[in-house]
Amino acid sequence: MDLPPTFTVNDAIVACGVNNVDLYEGQTQANRISNELFIDDFHTCMDLTNKDIDDVFKTFSGLTVAQGQIRLLPGPKQRIKAFAQWTREQFRLGRDPTMAPFPVDDTAMLMRRYKTHQLYIDTSSTLSAAAKPDKLTAQTKWEDWAPSFSNYLRAIPGRDGIPLLYITRKNDLPDPTPNPNFLDDYVMNANLTGQSFSIDAATVHTLIVHLTSGNQQAESVIKAH
Repeated sequence: MDLPPTFTVNDAIVACGVNNVDLYEGQTQANRISNELFIDDFHTCMDLTNKDIDDVFKTFSGLTVAQGQIRLLPGPKQRIKAFAQWTREQFRLGRDPTMAPFPVDDTAMLMRRYKTHQLYIDTSSTLSAAAKPDKLTAQTKWEDWAPSFSNYLRAIPGRDGIPLLYITRKNDLPDPTPNPNFLDDYVMNANLTGQSFSIDAATVHTLIVHLTSGNQQAESVIKAH
């Protein structure tokens, strides 16, 4: 039985329209961008911003021909940024980016998603401050307080840009049913294992402890966990 094909960062950069023929010190332009910008590792996309990518493009462009100058047209530049966004989405949705080719035709949609997600990040402090619930007191019913706490978690991005609400979702299994807002797709499909999950779970635990402190009944329930 044949194994499914796997895809590399270099495959995606070639698909973006970067020269993969002409050599400089044994590497094509696609090879060099894959290695020097992305370290040939999909995970680097999680922390690269579009400004970071533009800075590398500027550095490549500023080299002399003898130094291995790379000058990209606007099209490939946009597609490379879209590739980075697509990779982030694959990880946020609990998928392995090596298992599917980069969908170049989705570039416009992916660039819009990047802008929308960046807006979510930029406004998260204001939105989370507005959504922060009062402490859970003995006079507050859990069923009244819990939705406001969930809304608060949704306004806070986790380590990889996924709303912290994913930590408290009711079903551990992913749910691929599309949602009107792609942030909810992240919530319903994010991996519940790994370093980022551990960081985010610790954050949510701290928030719960803080917002229930002084409520002896709530504290006794939480203490068991």
